[in-house]
Amino acid sequence: MSKKKSFFIVLSICVIIGLVSIYFYFNALLAKPLGPSLSGDLAGQPTSNIPITQRPALCGDTPVLTVLVAGIDYRGDNYLYGLSDVIRIVRVDFTEPKVTIFTLDRDIWVEIPGIEDHNGITHGKLNQAYFYGVPSMGYYDGTAGGAGLLAKTLKWNFGLEVDNYVVVSMAAFVKAVDALGGIDVYLPEPVDGTPLNGEGEGLGYFSAGTHHLNGTEALNLARIREKYSSLIRITNQDAIIKGLTDRISSPDIILKIPELLQILRDTVLTDLSPNQINNMRCLINKMDNTDLKFAEIPQSYYVQSSIYSPDMHKDLFIWDIDFDVIRSYVKEFQSGQWP
Repeated sequence: MSKKKSFFIVLSICVIIGLVSIYFYFNALLAKPLGPSLSGDLAGQPTSNIPITQRPALCGDTPVLTVLVAGIDYRGDNYLYGLSDVIRIVRVDFTEPKVTIFTLDRDIWVEIPGIEDHNGITHGKLNQAYFYGVPSMGYYDGTAGGAGLLAKTLKWNFGLEVDNYVVVSMAAFVKAVDALGGIDVYLPEPVDGTPLNGEGEGLGYFSAGTHHLNGTEALNLARIREKYSSLIRITNQDAIIKGLTDRISSPDIILKIPELLQILRDTVLTDLSPNQINNMRCLINKMDNTDLKFAEIPQSYYVQSSIYSPDMHKDLFIWDIDFDVIRSYVKEFQSGQWP
């Protein structure tokens, strides 16, 4: 009897150890980033101390998370190249709850650090920082490729620090919206994407009002700019982001989470972990329409200009804007005081 009792004791201990090991193994998997993480030593201008709230997080244990989101124009199924034509910095406050999305226009002329040894490149448009950082270009040796160099460029020029990144290609965006079953987007004014003089790529005509868009239609709306400025396109993209947020927070989306996570793993570049993604979805379910805010530097600060690019051997359209203005807005954004 004593031998049999000892056997069951040993067996029970082994089972407990096994269950604990499995628990910690799967917890480690859920906490593991889905892609290469940003470097912790992104050199740039020092930022002011950002006050950290003492209130507990409503989801997870991180009070505030700042995520760089880049939408690139590459049409392939991989991420060999691409310009980051959509640049958003998302500040997720898990204590409020509140999500603030800050936009910087792709056509701002900036210093791109760390690649001067390659063809003497020192400056470019903000969206080119991602392009020069992709591994296939061979210009940037830091971590996280294009997202890493874009994050470093944001800190170098504006003192803007991010914790994580998400990079979405055109193909990935279409798949994600379709997996959600489409999104509803409200447009206060019509948006005309029909080609001028019947020439060029037609992206459709969207009347004023609410539209239910599939992935391709949402992508077309996000890209329209031929008859408008890039600043107007930002407004349309914000409406799409609002539609995505509303759809993700709907009750029936819980059944689509496995498919969405698979899309993230297969088609999106990110260093977020499954736990972080789940915490953000948890927070969205606690938010209402007033908790999602869009932060844009007033258009009056943007002045149309041009500059000669030695790398591209031609004059480029750029926005001329005082960097001190951007830095002041960044400081308030990171502290949660703006907008």
